[in-house]
Parts: sequence; C-alpha cells; structure tokens
Amino acid sequence: MSREPDRELVRRAWILRRKGYTQEQIGDEIGRASRTVQNYHREEWLAARGLLYIKDIPAPGRSPVMPLQEEAFDKCQIGDHSWMKDRRFDGVAYSTRSEREYQTDWKRVTNGAVGTKWQSKVCYFCTFDSVEPRWSGAVYVGEVPA
Repeated sequence: MSREPDRELVRRAWILRRKGYTQEQIGDEIGRASRTVQNYHREEWLAARGLLYIKDIPAPGRSPVMPLQEEAFDKCQIGDHSWMKDRRFDGVAYSTRSEREYQTDWKRVTNGAVGTKWQSKVCYFCTFDSVEPRWSGAVYVGEVPA
C-alpha cells in the first residue's frame, strides 16, 4: 500500500488546476508524476483517503480578515514577501512545511545518509512559495557508528 499523500501537494495541485494549468504542468510544478496529479483531481480517490475537503479550499486571492493579515497583504500586493521571515505571520498569513532530501545513501556502511532539510513557506494571498535550506549534514537512521 502506498504512503499517505501530502495534503499540501494535493492543495497546491487544486490551486494550479483552478489557474488553468494542464496536468503535465501541475506535475512539473509540484514534482509528481502526471498519473499522481490525475489521482489528486479525482473525487473518488480523495474521498477514499478522507481528503475530499481539499478541493473546496478557497483559491488564492483571499482577503485579509485581521490587522496582521492586512499588513502582510499590503506588502504581498507590491510583490514584497520579506515579511515571510517574521514568525508573527506563521499560520496567519503563510503556511510552513518541511521536507528532507537525502543526497547519498550510506545505510550499509554507516547506517545513515547525508541530506538537507528544506523549509517551504507559502503565502496565503498569492501562493508565493519560498524554499530555503534549514540544515544540511549527516542523518543517522539507527545506532551511531563508533
């Protein structure tokens, strides 16, 4: 059985679909195969995984409803997303997700891998996506070798 789908990727696929992207363009944008994107847009597939609500999430272009969101919205409108570095806006005007990328698999030798942890912040208003590395180094999966 396959692993549970990334809710954020499914949400982004629906947003891109509303913007008029093709299935192939969406796959390229979110880094998934065209067949996976097709599943993300099938209501039966979403319902079977309890994700049907995702297709109804409002499209980007939300209006601010609180003063902190208004501050971020004003800067977003002129293309300035430097406010996304301020933690006050986390969960209020942008969402955060983290991913790990393993560059080398050393499991047989050292029981670990070399990798990078990335953090992605997505603006609520225009879906601007900033991706930055949070750390890079060795990741030990089991016991640390002596």
